[in-house]
Amino acid sequence: MNATTRRRVYLAALAAAGVGAALAFQRIMPVEREVRIRIDHPEDVQQVSLSWTDADGDALASSRWSFAHGAPTELKTKVRARSGSYRASLTVERAGTASEVDERRVTFDGPAETVLRLP
Repeated sequence: MNATTRRRVYLAALAAAGVGAALAFQRIMPVEREVRIRIDHPEDVQQVSLSWTDADGDALASSRWSFAHGAPTELKTKVRARSGSYRASLTVERAGTASEVDERRVTFDGPAETVLRLP
């Protein structure tokens, strides 16, 4: 193997190691993730709350929206979290009814946005 070939092999190995380190780093470091809440029947919604807890039950983040005359069909928020499984707790208050609470598991894996749907 001549010097030019050795250099190319070395640079390719170095680049591959860099890509591998970046992927591993992405899994352990929290990143900002976009979350959208889609509301099927927003006309009587007065308040929406979203809270996140991690696998150990520790609070991660929360958001709250209030509306005087119904909600929009979509709400957007961001949460800073690393890849993994979380519990999302959505509470919806509608005019003239009791609060509805919807809890679900959400897995963040990669940079894709997450969409939560409310009936």
